[in-house]
Amino acid sequence: MLLQSHAGEINLLPALPKKWHTGKVSGLRAKGNIEVDIVWENGELMEATIQAFSAGQTFLRYRELSVPLVLTPDYVYRIDKQLNVTHKE
Repeated sequence: MLLQSHAGEINLLPALPKKWHTGKVSGLRAKGNIEVDIVWENGELMEATIQAFSAGQTFLRYRELSVPLVLTPDYVYRIDKQLNVTHKE
């Protein structure tokens, strides 16, 4: 409902309940040793934070948007609602 991790892809908010207008979740785990935090408002993705604990590559998906993301261990990637990486720590 909040995250689907399958076949090399992380899908953000694939089935967000309509009653959950605004919220945030942290510490979700995705395949590939990845941790995901998500913030949404009015049913729309506002920001996601991706932390990789292993090197790899995945695709981020939100609705019709899909982008590749090459992951470096121990980096934190801040993702905006257009799936752009806005900050890399």
